[in-house]
Amino acid sequence: GGNSPVKFKIQYKNLESLHPVDIARIIFEGPGYKLGSRVLSELKDPIAADIIEELSPKLQKNLIESMKLEDVANVIEHMSPDKATDLLVTLGPVYTQKVFPHINKEVREVIKELLNYPEHTTGAFMTTDYLAVPAGITIEELYDRMRKLDEIPDFSYYVYVLENEFSNRLTGVLSNHDFLVADPRIRVDTIMTKGIIVAYPHDSVKDTLKKMYRYNISAVPVISKSEGKLLGIVTFRSAISIYLPRRWKIRIRRVLTYGA
Repeated sequence: GGNSPVKFKIQYKNLESLHPVDIARIIFEGPGYKLGSRVLSELKDPIAADIIEELSPKLQKNLIESMKLEDVANVIEHMSPDKATDLLVTLGPVYTQKVFPHINKEVREVIKELLNYPEHTTGAFMTTDYLAVPAGITIEELYDRMRKLDEIPDFSYYVYVLENEFSNRLTGVLSNHDFLVADPRIRVDTIMTKGIIVAYPHDSVKDTLKKMYRYNISAVPVISKSEGKLLGIVTFRSAISIYLPRRWKIRIRRVLTYGA
């Protein structure tokens, strides 16, 4: 906690090599919330977001409220949309209205949409952070697109195949195994699975979780009933949190309206 910036930079560099869970433990067992927020603001963007995602709602709230709004917004922009939404629900509507103007507009719109799904619905547990490609491209082009991504989604076991470049209608899905062993010259729609297990945003998340267990799949695409458009995905890990003790996972869903 000294004043030497060189000392801090060295510490941060060492911290960044650790797992986010371990960094969180160091912060709370060592400098505490005030200096911990300073440490987070100096870490590289994805690392700070990963640390926040690993904390309990109570620890998230205590740490976030000791940070500058600009730093909080930066962290939220690097979190997965579902985790960012959970965080804002934990912080409450008053704090959310304060930080919302500092968040990137595109991220803000995604969070607003997720906030409007009722508690215990599949939509409330889904994320919009997934891999999707149009049906007409080859496996080689799929690899090219993945290489150009700034960040690979946290869950990337499946690649979702859309109707075309201009349509978000879901037509198939590929597992990692499917495209890793495929000929790079072949089109994705020739090897994709067409009989897709799907869920709808207002389905009970417990029913969606049972569906994943029944068919032995680790994520389910969430689509609109009317047009079959891909809205997001729900992972088994996210859905199973519905059964965690309340002291571990607090979800207080409200229909909130925020200024753009």
